[in-house]
Amino acid sequence: MLLLIDANNLLARSFYGRHPLYDAKGLPIHAVSGLVNWVLRFHHAYKPTMMAACWDYDAPTFRCQLYPAYKATRKPTPRELSEQIPRAKKALENLSITQLEVSGYEADDVIGTLASKSKEFVRIVFGDRDLFQIISRNVLVDYLRPRKQPQTLTYFSHEEIYGIDPGQWVDYKALVGDRADNIPGVPSIGEKTVWPILKQGLSLKDLLQYLDIFFRH
Repeated sequence: MLLLIDANNLLARSFYGRHPLYDAKGLPIHAVSGLVNWVLRFHHAYKPTMMAACWDYDAPTFRCQLYPAYKATRKPTPRELSEQIPRAKKALENLSITQLEVSGYEADDVIGTLASKSKEFVRIVFGDRDLFQIISRNVLVDYLRPRKQPQTLTYFSHEEIYGIDPGQWVDYKALVGDRADNIPGVPSIGEKTVWPILKQGLSLKDLLQYLDIFFRH
């Protein structure tokens, strides 16, 4: 089994979710400590034959070139968090954990590419719904939900819970947008409009025929 981890997400989750901890020099280490604990916990629980921690590349991505306002509304990363990234990478290196990052891309892109091309069974650990689209019979995810217990989603349990095929998340995001990433949706279209249509198995292409209905008002 190949285990893929969104390292940036786990580091940030540890930074905001744990009490501040400092080393002998007064430098913050609670995010690093939390990330290492997460990694060791998952390795012990799942016993993967291969494992990789994926990082966002520290520079604007291709999405910023396509849409300059991408993530423009997000607050800057706190200095105490960004300063822990090099130490976190060193800690994972000391644990012999493979680490991956690609210029111009985010951790999600790296994870999605590896998962879609892997011949091994894949398990992904991450903290948002952006990667639900790659869930398949060969790929499951552990969704670290905010303020809730992690949710394991297989191809079949995903459909039972959400009522749509995992691949339809692409259509959902294209129509509704993503407030967290500052991506606007189609005007006059919201979740209450989109969900019933997607649950009928319709694609974005199919939905184009309904545009006159959406814009009547």
